[in-house]
Amino acid sequence: MKHCQFVVLAIVALPLAVEASAQTLPVRIVRRGAATLEVTASEPISFFIEHSKDLELTDAQRDTLMALRRRLRAQNAPYVKSLDSLRGVVGLEVEPSPRANEKEREKLDRFQKLSAPFADSIRANNDVARGEAWTWLEPSQRTRVDSILKAERDARLREQAGQPRRRPSA
Repeated sequence: MKHCQFVVLAIVALPLAVEASAQTLPVRIVRRGAATLEVTASEPISFFIEHSKDLELTDAQRDTLMALRRRLRAQNAPYVKSLDSLRGVVGLEVEPSPRANEKEREKLDRFQKLSAPFADSIRANNDVARGEAWTWLEPSQRTRVDSILKAERDARLREQAGQPRRRPSA
């Protein structure tokens, strides 16, 4: 659990400008004081598994995606461990503080610079796994993924604008 939380934090710390598309996952916005950081989901395969009912995945597809997720976690484990160690060295807290002060921003900047090679490796592994998962989906399921992504992106935008969040429909 500690590693899972840190993976999210590690990738949160990396400023990414990502457009949601058929093969990218939703962007989560995390606020840390005055800073707003964007993040892609740390485990792209989990998105497909979490939406298995909406996507009407077959048992074989779900089993294949679960095996792919296990393999991805194993591939990323050394990088996650390195990022966790780096977080400790830099002194970056896992839980965000309500207001980021100058010292925290400096730690975050240092972490971003030092963590780039590890994060790049995780991102590359995630991209390959996401592409492989995409090949296991039928065209109608890919269309549903696009619809779910759009609904979730729209919900995040409404939430950012202070409007109530509606449940995404598939």
